[in-house]
Amino acid sequence: QYPGFPSPMGYPPMGAPPTQPMGAPPMGFPPMGSPMGYPMQPGMMPGMPMPLRPPPGAPAQVISAAPVRSGAEQHTTVYVGKIPEGLMDSFLKELLETCGAVNSWERVTDPSTSQPKSFGFCKYSDAVGVLRALRLLNGLDVDGNSLLLKVDAKTQTYLDGFEAENPSEKPSEADDEVTRQAIVELVNKRPARVRPLGVKVVGGILPSPASIEEKQRKEREREEEAVRRREREEEEQFKKRERDWLRKEDDRAREKEREAQREEQRKREIARRVADDEACAAEPGQPFEAWWMKYQKRLHERRRLRDRESTDDGLDRRREQDEIVAAEKKRQADEEAAQQAEEERREADKTREAERVKLASSLKVGKREPEKRKALGFMDDDDESKKQKLIPIEYTEEEMKARDPSFVTTAEKEALKRADRAKRVKSQIAELVKTIPKEKDALFGHSLDWSVVDESKIVPNKMAPWVTKKIAEFLGEEEKSMIDFVINMLNEHTVASSMVEKLSLILEDDAETFVMKMWRMLVFEFERYQIENADEEPEPEKEFSILGALM
Repeated sequence: QYPGFPSPMGYPPMGAPPTQPMGAPPMGFPPMGSPMGYPMQPGMMPGMPMPLRPPPGAPAQVISAAPVRSGAEQHTTVYVGKIPEGLMDSFLKELLETCGAVNSWERVTDPSTSQPKSFGFCKYSDAVGVLRALRLLNGLDVDGNSLLLKVDAKTQTYLDGFEAENPSEKPSEADDEVTRQAIVELVNKRPARVRPLGVKVVGGILPSPASIEEKQRKEREREEEAVRRREREEEEQFKKRERDWLRKEDDRAREKEREAQREEQRKREIARRVADDEACAAEPGQPFEAWWMKYQKRLHERRRLRDRESTDDGLDRRREQDEIVAAEKKRQADEEAAQQAEEERREADKTREAERVKLASSLKVGKREPEKRKALGFMDDDDESKKQKLIPIEYTEEEMKARDPSFVTTAEKEALKRADRAKRVKSQIAELVKTIPKEKDALFGHSLDWSVVDESKIVPNKMAPWVTKKIAEFLGEEEKSMIDFVINMLNEHTVASSMVEKLSLILEDDAETFVMKMWRMLVFEFERYQIENADEEPEPEKEFSILGALM
């Protein structure tokens, strides 16, 4: 105590024994909040550092646990810069705490936009944490940015003095390696690496990063599925064209083989006829008239066979031409259908993309103002009660098929419907033969709609070849005048009984049998055309729900 200066408040004059204030506990019993074993001095508050004073008569002791310089102020504030945009403050604080205890972490914010800037200040509880952070965190690569940690001149002076006075506090390489491994693990498993495009970050916190990543993942899966779907379609079209080409090549090969067989048969037939003529001419004692009659008969048979071959060749050429025309029409129809499906798919993709962009923009615009008002405490009850209207996502049939293999597309439904119809028609035609009458009266009395017969061209397409074949069987040759006579009667809608009367003059007893067979053929073709062209009963429409299919 200096003369003329009063003693500090609550402390006795120097040189005098300490006095006990009223209401204080006896000396040697520390009050609550003071360190055990040390009495709390008068005028001090609980939690304040206790002056280290040895008891009376004890030798002086030096305590070296405190890492502070005598009479020096602690400077442990570190500047943290080059922080990547969108990096969360919680992650930054956790990263800084790997090096030591952090008293405070403050991220600088732009006052005009309320957006966090790319730097902040961290205050450690001791110099050891500061030194470790400068060694391990300075230059750390986070999201493509290297963090910058540095201290000012006062802190650097304090750290230099601390290292000089406490050489034993220098950490080992093993300790740094453990801390470095913890930093690497923390960086690798942090919740958000890069801020998604188009997402506004407020206060350094990303809004629902899990939902944003899920949307991006679904978008990538949708694009990949569209690419795979196009590749499958192209592969299927290539395989179809390859099958068509192979089928045509097989048809050509078979046709060449049949032509070669016919030519070989014709040569054998010519050789046989020449041999017969020579044998007949060389036969001794045979009259010339008999040989001539036999020769004329064989000549007539040759002419008839030649005409039949010519007719068959004409029919084959016409059938081949019809097949070529039908194949070309089918190819054009398939190309038009594929082109139309591709255009519809592109339009659907554009529509879905526009809807997604519109939905994303509406959600971003709609959330911005309510979040700002809610953050400022001005959110009204009406605003809180309003809910975001959800827009259902429309999936194409290809996407539904990829999601659920059991889903049946429209094309598959149509194919199943056509297959069922073909099977049903085939069974009905098989049963039709049993229903055609075999008795003369019932058969001739069967009703025929001649307008349908003419419209379906049953007579030229079905009956003409049959009549030609049967006339040749009955008369031994294809008599053209007889064939034309029968076909004209069919075209004139002549009744069956009248046909029997007219044909009995030529065919005699075979006329009735011929007309009955022809009439059964006509009835069969008429009924088959009716079955094949019958209108299908419309199926009841079923309501289809995309959400129901997804459940």
